[in-house]
Amino acid sequence: MAKPMDAAERRDVIEKLATALKANFLFPDIGARYAGQLRANLARAPMKASPTRPPSERR
Repeated sequence: MAKPMDAAERRDVIEKLATALKANFLFPDIGARYAGQLRANLARAPMKASPTRPPSERR
């Protein structure tokens, strides 16, 4: 099982995703909006680590 990402790794992944969305989304204005929302969400409340158990084992 993969280890959970720490805060720095999450920031890096979200930033790379936001950059890719802005650069490559079919509709540039929507890609920029998605990228902005990802960055705003991260700045407002950094995402917490995901559970370490797969969904099938959480019931």
